Amino acid sequence: MVTAAQPATTSTFSPLTTWDGWQQFVDTPHAPARDADDQEWTLEQREDYHARFVVLKTPAMDTISTAVRRLLLLNRGQQGGARRGLIISGPATTGKTTAMQQLGRTVELADRRRHPNQDGRLPVLFITVPPSSTPKMLISEFARFLGLPALERMNQIQITNAVCELLCEMGTQLVLVDDVHLMDTRSRAGAETSDQLKYLGERIPATFVYSGIDVESSPLLTGVRGSQLAGRFKIVRNQPLRYGSPADKQIWHDLVRSMDSALRLRHHRPGTLVTHAAYLHARTGGRMGSLSHLIREAALVSLLDGTEKITKNGHCTWRTGPGLSPGNCGPTATPPTSWRRQRAGRGFTWDFGTGRIRRSPPVWRTPAPTPPSTATSPHRSTAASTASPWAGGCRTTGNSPRCHPNTSRNSRRWIRGGGRRGQ
Repeated sequence: MVTAAQPATTSTFSPLTTWDGWQQFVDTPHAPARDADDQEWTLEQREDYHARFVVLKTPAMDTISTAVRRLLLLNRGQQGGARRGLIISGPATTGKTTAMQQLGRTVELADRRRHPNQDGRLPVLFITVPPSSTPKMLISEFARFLGLPALERMNQIQITNAVCELLCEMGTQLVLVDDVHLMDTRSRAGAETSDQLKYLGERIPATFVYSGIDVESSPLLTGVRGSQLAGRFKIVRNQPLRYGSPADKQIWHDLVRSMDSALRLRHHRPGTLVTHAAYLHARTGGRMGSLSHLIREAALVSLLDGTEKITKNGHCTWRTGPGLSPGNCGPTATPPTSWRRQRAGRGFTWDFGTGRIRRSPPVWRTPAPTPPSTATSPHRSTAASTASPWAGGCRTTGNSPRCHPNTSRNSRRWIRGGGRRGQ
């Protein structure tokens, strides 16, 4: 029988994809929120508090937790065959990995309460799919989490048998697999890795939960393998939070208010983040990962420069997403010089609220009739000079004339050339 290496009692950092790192993550409680004016709370301790900060429970996390709880009950009495699983899908930085880790931590703590004083149990296993993964690379991630020795002298079948035997003995209930979108089933290695994951799901009596970026549109759910996987797994979308209806705004305001109350800055005015909730949503796009990064970094910057307060202008000192650059965010932003030089007058506008380039479609209006003019040009006939600015389907005023889509190519060239065809 193969035995796993017991977690070492050390304070060194270990990744969550190892037994030591996972036990360290589960056993470490959240730092207590002390009073900001407490003189015994050193600057370094407050920096550590804001660097880790708080994990907020979103509606998507409640949905995922409820779905996994039902699947655990459904798969508990199933001895063989296809067990049901869950796929957490959504855009990047929406909190998929955080939701998965908090779910595993909750299941682990609940299992410890049901089975006290029982060492050697492993109710939860957490791994990530390596890039360009092969079946042996994937099963090696399972073995690395368990601490199995001498992997280089074992082939794929031996590692698989050892992993499955050990997980069955340790009572594993939940297997969390992150970054499944990296498995490209269009290649041979990706297809074989997907088959290996399916095989592990049949041999290990546990509930599998996958997480990835837009999994439903990835090659993982296409073809014969994808249809089988989609029939066994339920997909839960972890979308960015909206800010349209009053209910959506209330959810966002509650999350921002929770972050505001968790701050421990000596000069911070309570409620400041709630006042700028709309700006924070426009800045982060409703993504919890971006919001957490923005607030944590703003708090750390305020601790380093001694201001110890978060202001709206302070958010413009770093880049937080596409289209945003230092000094170019917020309502007072101005487009960069390169953008003004390249995009001016070409159907693009600068959004001063989000600091991004947007395409502005032309609006076709019926111009007011112009009085006839008797002045003539040496390059333009009298009929052309007395026509409206929209003569020939094009607006002749401005630096960049716009033409109606039905305008012929020769008419457009005639307008741009000032009445000289072919220029």
